[in-house]
Amino acid sequence: ADVGGGNIDSDPDCIWVKDRLINKYVAVSHGKWGPTKTAQLLMAAGYFYHRAKICWETNNHGVAVSIKVWEAQYPNVYKWDDKAETYKGMGFPTTEASRRLALAALKTVYENLNQPVQIPYVEFYREAAAFGPPAGKPDGKPEGQNGVPDDCMMGMAVTEACSASMGEPTRIETWTPSQPGSFGAIREMVSGGSRGGLKGVM
Repeated sequence: ADVGGGNIDSDPDCIWVKDRLINKYVAVSHGKWGPTKTAQLLMAAGYFYHRAKICWETNNHGVAVSIKVWEAQYPNVYKWDDKAETYKGMGFPTTEASRRLALAALKTVYENLNQPVQIPYVEFYREAAAFGPPAGKPDGKPEGQNGVPDDCMMGMAVTEACSASMGEPTRIETWTPSQPGSFGAIREMVSGGSRGGLKGVM
């Protein structure tokens, strides 16, 4: 996820869900939710997709997402610092170097003609067409130009950085879907069952 401020002047938040086995983005949440609801939506999507690993950009508003995910004890989180014992080790901190690596990971996947990534969301392509360094500054910071935001681009770059850290995906031969009332069941989670904290998300 790329996390925005959640107000009228903020860039939107963007959460992507990628099925790594079929190399396809299967869900997206895109809107001005703010960090609290973004954290809730991230965890809701994670539980729905079999406790998927979740990752978000931690700069600025993303710190609040880290705190919410830490408090809820979501069980499968990308960590930039495995030794950290608090929320401060969670998520994807964007520096000049890490941003460059994340965008390179996205570029590699996007340009792989042998196994093209599937992105069935038109807003991504609008942002991609406007993404790059400022005019006349080829070495400048690549970002959305001409008033076009880059939250879809950066959310996907973070997703690809997280995916790259996981190695090759492996197919699970069998799995048992959660039943209502069991740990991780979407009905229990959303209604604030034993996990709590997500009541009213859906």
